[in-house]
Amino acid sequence: MLVPDIKHHITLHAPIQQVWETVATSAGLASWLMPNTFVPELGARFTMQTSPRGEWDGTIACEVVKLEAPNLLAFTWEGGGLTNLLVTIELTEQDGKTEVSLVHSGWTESTKAIRDMLDHGWVHHCFPRLAAQVEAS
Repeated sequence: MLVPDIKHHITLHAPIQQVWETVATSAGLASWLMPNTFVPELGARFTMQTSPRGEWDGTIACEVVKLEAPNLLAFTWEGGGLTNLLVTIELTEQDGKTEVSLVHSGWTESTKAIRDMLDHGWVHHCFPRLAAQVEAS
């Protein structure tokens, strides 16, 4: 059975460059996603750190696989038993606002429970923090 990608959109009342600085810099990502060692370079490997769970230390290993400023960032996501996942963030500016489209893909039947938890997290935790961070500036 095919497990659907996580897909979410949000419109932010801010210009695209301001949103890009919040989604494609280490400090920006830390403000709404999680602490990280992100470097905005194609092929750069970095980590993100969340709360440990059980035997897992909470480290998510990532690699930047697409970087087209100020419109597209994609990175792999592996850790806590998850492999072959991809997060793609696409920005589109219209009338001084920025549409953020996020796709978290690569889910399997064995990772569906974690997928559902992360789906909830993107909507109820990450996107509200992203909006607050960007729109407060």
